[in-house]
Amino acid sequence: MASRRGGYGGAALTWAPGSGRLPRGELWLYDRVFHDVGLPVGIAGQWRLRSAAGMDRWCLPIGEAPDAVPGYRSYRPEELPMLRELQPAPFLGLIVDGPLEREIRRVGLTEALAPLAAARRGHAPAAPAARGAQPFGAATAAALALIRATAGWGEAVIVADDIAGGDRLLASPRALSRTLLPRYAELAAAVHDTRRLALFHSDGALGEFLRPLRRAGFDGLAAYQPEALSAPGIRARAGADCLRLGGIPAEWVRSGALPSQTEVRAHLRSLTEGGGCLGLATSCGIEDGAAWQRLMACYALLDGA
Repeated sequence: MASRRGGYGGAALTWAPGSGRLPRGELWLYDRVFHDVGLPVGIAGQWRLRSAAGMDRWCLPIGEAPDAVPGYRSYRPEELPMLRELQPAPFLGLIVDGPLEREIRRVGLTEALAPLAAARRGHAPAAPAARGAQPFGAATAAALALIRATAGWGEAVIVADDIAGGDRLLASPRALSRTLLPRYAELAAAVHDTRRLALFHSDGALGEFLRPLRRAGFDGLAAYQPEALSAPGIRARAGADCLRLGGIPAEWVRSGALPSQTEVRAHLRSLTEGGGCLGLATSCGIEDGAAWQRLMACYALLDGA
């Protein structure tokens, strides 16, 4: 299925030359950040911290329980009405964990990857009558339930599934296409049915799988890892209209070793030329108060570039 970005306001949300500073936001603010800066963990704390930093690309993890993922809070769909009182930023992306992430939490990495290994060996995945018994079927159903339960909230849903790491995919494009890609197409279609953009997140070098993701219906990428996947590379493989939210290298917030203004200007040009830039974000998230302070230093550097 072709990407349907045009019907969901993607073009209106992208940055254009002369429209001011680049929008910015983070997908994951870990609980320790709030503890370190003296704010409550919750939607009110998210609003205060993000607003103070001038973030205009809000992203919130959505889950079945607050502690669905250790380290940061997930928000249940029934908590979202609190946002009406807080006047959040004009862009809200809701993060829903994908089927592979859910299976890894449920059965562990080795067992979760077993269907991909079987597909790599040429064994077709079984197709039993019960949908939940299909590879990643139950995990996909859980993600679909969250997408539908949050209909009417936000401009985008970000499906987060780490199918790559470092400089390679976890399995061949063929194996991923035979197992996870049909599930991704279901998720993207469900997002579009609720009139929102469908974005995909994974760490690592996704380059070989960008075209299949676009065919599955995804409008773009969120929190991609610029060390492994550059903005020009995304445009070359996935098209100039592939939306992108990301581009801040992890080392800028982890080590504090910031580049020169000249290097920052060149980096920003590579992120924005050709269109499709939704804004800036790291791929790693912000883990504690020290990383938060380094992110603020990054913002100051970016504003001066």
